[in-house]
Amino acid sequence: MEDDNNILVNEGDLNERQERFCQEYVIDLNGTQSAIRAGYSQKTAYSIAYNLLKKVEIQQRIKEIQSDLQKATGLTAIRILNEHKKLAFSSIAHLHDTWIERKDFDKLTKAEKDSIKSISTKVLKAQNIGTKDEPEIVDIEYVKIELWDKQKSLDSIANLLGFNAPIKNEVDTGGLVVNFVSGKK
Repeated sequence: MEDDNNILVNEGDLNERQERFCQEYVIDLNGTQSAIRAGYSQKTAYSIAYNLLKKVEIQQRIKEIQSDLQKATGLTAIRILNEHKKLAFSSIAHLHDTWIERKDFDKLTKAEKDSIKSISTKVLKAQNIGTKDEPEIVDIEYVKIELWDKQKSLDSIANLLGFNAPIKNEVDTGGLVVNFVSGKK
């Protein structure tokens, strides 16, 4: 196993590589890749990351960095939850006045605009066979509106609120207590 006794950044704190590991870890929460990027050997990166992530000092430092990032960006669990809520409970019906007539884009609310992933248009020529003797060629505009994935947002909301957390159950079978973890609540 690799020696992890580098020079300490501050006395009692983490060494340089451990600090770098923490900085890298908050980027993608991938311990092995974070260890490699922090300068640990690729061969031992998995076990180094495993051992580092068990250390209380490392866990505390990662929480500090994440907290600083939250403060700097203004991101909170509530803000993320509210964004997912907009997407999860959006409806294409909110973008129309009638089943065929779209609302003017400028009249949409911010939440309605935020729920739109993409808008594309296509104009086709068609013959208008009206009451006239001569059919005329008219332009027909087709508009495709795609909303962000509702299911992904619902899943994210469920995760943020802990609805998918495993449940620890205890069953007494007449003197013998059996513990097991079940899937979802």
